[in-house]
Amino acid sequence: MRLILYKDKKDCCGCGACFNVCPEGAISMVADEYGFMYPEINRSKCTECGLCKEACGYQNPGILGRNPQKVYAAVNKDHALLMKSASGGAFGALAGIALSRGGCVFGCAYDRDMAAIHKSICHKGDLAELQGSKYVQSYTGNTFKEAAESLLRGQWVLFTGTPCQIAGLRAFLGWDPDRLITADLVCYGVASPAFFKGQVEALEKKLGGKIRDFRFRDKENGWDSMKAKLLYDKGGDLMEASIEAKGLAYYDLFNRADILRESCYACPFASGERIGDFTIGDYWGIKRAHPELDATRGASLVFANTAKALSLIGEMEKGMVFVESDFEKASRRNGCLKEPTKRGLRREKILSAWDKGGWKAVESFF
Repeated sequence: MRLILYKDKKDCCGCGACFNVCPEGAISMVADEYGFMYPEINRSKCTECGLCKEACGYQNPGILGRNPQKVYAAVNKDHALLMKSASGGAFGALAGIALSRGGCVFGCAYDRDMAAIHKSICHKGDLAELQGSKYVQSYTGNTFKEAAESLLRGQWVLFTGTPCQIAGLRAFLGWDPDRLITADLVCYGVASPAFFKGQVEALEKKLGGKIRDFRFRDKENGWDSMKAKLLYDKGGDLMEASIEAKGLAYYDLFNRADILRESCYACPFASGERIGDFTIGDYWGIKRAHPELDATRGASLVFANTAKALSLIGEMEKGMVFVESDFEKASRRNGCLKEPTKRGLRREKILSAWDKGGWKAVESFF
């Protein structure tokens, strides 16, 4: 019987673990019509060894199972770092630990074409590339292999990503290196890269320049302002534009769960059982849960899920204000910590419009 990686799109999260682990290079990651990456097997190269199936952290339920040992609300003391963060700067604090130890940090950034990709940085000056919410699925590429190579060289590695990406990394590695720190994100779901490209191109046409950075949640006017900041190249000059995120068609489609990856609606990681050493995200509802914490410029939710995470909390506290919390408070406004995001009511109409006329047809809904 021929090896089958998945039978239905809901059974594949696109993490790329199978692609990274194949010793024959028989697996490629190929984008579907909505930009989501899925593995395809080159049968002429495949030896049916089964390593790809073993490395699937999404389909193997045994990869689950760590409940938070400690829950915190936290705000970074470094104002500049805090302002570049989507929430309270917990990622920046963790990254600082890895970088101070001569390590590297893996996370999501934009490439020159504004595609979301995973990449590594080894210098604090490059950290801004990985900060901020991207609201689109990132392509992990060869980063699982690169992380493994860094670990084998004895480097510290911080790898951040969606829970399914962290599960993929763990399954790919097959062991838990002492110098690996993993941080899964509180994930609502990942949206279509093709739709995001459509929104970017529409904005570029309107602005008359090439977008170089897209910040969905700029905090200059406060954490709750929901302003999007765009940096774009217009005739060689770097310009800035600020727009209401809620006025963007793409943001509305994402927020209403109309364009998430099929697997997101059945995500096994949308629960209190976490896959990473840490879980980090926005502490929504912080004003009610912890009014004693100044969250004007954002607050992070931080779960310490493992003994390794607990051992690093003290070091994080040097640069952050921590307030101990609990899972019930933390999950009150973060529903994806209890169950997967529900499928958007307009999803089929939106996808049908895309199939017929691309982004222009989709924008006609708004």
